[in-house]
Amino acid sequence: MRLATFLNCAFFLTISLGCSFQENSYPGQIAMPSPELTTILSTRNFARNESVLLADKVQNTGAKAQPMKSLFQVSLGALQRGSLKEVDAFYRELETFSNGERKTSPHIYWLGDSHTAADFMTHRVRRRLARILGDGGPGFVRVGSDHYRHEQVQFWRSGQWAIEPAQPARRSRVFDGVFGYSGLRLIPKRGAEASVRWGDKDVRKSEPRWVTLQVRMQEQASLDVYFGQQRFQLNTQLLASLTNDIGLPKDNAPEPLLQQNSGIAKISSVRQVGPISWVRFALEHAARMRLHYGKGRPEVFGAFLEYMQAGAVLDTAGINGSRIATILAWEETQHIAQIRARKPDLVVLSYGTNEVFDQTPLSRYPGQYERVLARFRKAIPKLPCWLIGPTDAAKANGESRARVEAITQMQRKVAKNLHCAFSSPAELMGGSGSFKRWMQSSPRLASRDKVHLTIAGYHKLGDLLADQLLPPQDRP
Repeated sequence: MRLATFLNCAFFLTISLGCSFQENSYPGQIAMPSPELTTILSTRNFARNESVLLADKVQNTGAKAQPMKSLFQVSLGALQRGSLKEVDAFYRELETFSNGERKTSPHIYWLGDSHTAADFMTHRVRRRLARILGDGGPGFVRVGSDHYRHEQVQFWRSGQWAIEPAQPARRSRVFDGVFGYSGLRLIPKRGAEASVRWGDKDVRKSEPRWVTLQVRMQEQASLDVYFGQQRFQLNTQLLASLTNDIGLPKDNAPEPLLQQNSGIAKISSVRQVGPISWVRFALEHAARMRLHYGKGRPEVFGAFLEYMQAGAVLDTAGINGSRIATILAWEETQHIAQIRARKPDLVVLSYGTNEVFDQTPLSRYPGQYERVLARFRKAIPKLPCWLIGPTDAAKANGESRARVEAITQMQRKVAKNLHCAFSSPAELMGGSGSFKRWMQSSPRLASRDKVHLTIAGYHKLGDLLADQLLPPQDRP
């Protein structure tokens, strides 16, 4: 059996048996791979970002390593726009970056359901942006989460980590609703550990980078953060003192390096973003980040991983089983603070598949989209937005589910009213009956669960969406 076939089979066997976190689940709804399979996917095929692939090519051909410069130190010229005319302001930001006027990384904030959470589709868009604008790094990742993957990052954890809310896809408020940038928080228990590895084996391993950890310390908590053997102990007192000293740095201003202890990492700044502390570490080169439980109740919301050399960054915040209304269960003030601090140049709302299987009247959805977009535009007025609808989904006999078309047309109208771009994955797949055709194609592009795509299918759909956002560039 070929490796690709084995991985596809293993992936969908795992998601069909694994745990999923959603309300009103339907048979076959996706759950993320087990940690063991995630490791296979990350280390053998899918987390090997373009730098590793190109390094392999150079090694195999005996060519010099110089061509790798074209991926990461791109010579930017005139930018060829995509077809999404409604995100004109986003294209203008890319153009200012392309011509050298803008020095900071362009950011995309992509929220969605399991299609997003798997990161097969979204990474194809990330890869396109990196090839044109340079690779700014993986962007947002969850730390301490099980059944989670990111194409460019490897994760490991041990011990007990609680997830709040226990059903992240829920559409009603639980606890205080403070779930940060991606809709959930992880709480380590005594003895728990987690680690993140990014780019320590590729051609960019010697490049300096930023790691911004998002935490909240409850009950006199402490959390140990290691980079290699270098240890930082984060606690309530330390974060309060550093935040008072640093405040909120101005854009593009040099950030003082705090805690000048010897080693590869230093705390560069601490920002209090609503109730959450953003602790930014400056790293001289790649190093594994390890989190160790200290005491009390430390809450971990995730981390931003970026190179110091600016380039495109696509943050994904996918939740299995989620709907557009899931975002409304997150406390609004703290979410606005996270958005405002991150300052994305484009927000993508990729929902609809779970709504296809609901019984909710279509008339309820426009108001939900309006409330979500109002939240984003409170944070950043006139923020460009891109709505992405459901993929095709099939009934038992292979015919397309009628509600796919109904949801798609509702979203298209909502996008127009809210001045957002809109793309229909179902139409990109070929319209009515396309799921069955993708199931029967060779290689197979759609899963037998009649809801999700295969890895190859997600790659194809991601390329089609990337073509709409930013087509391949004709540059010397």
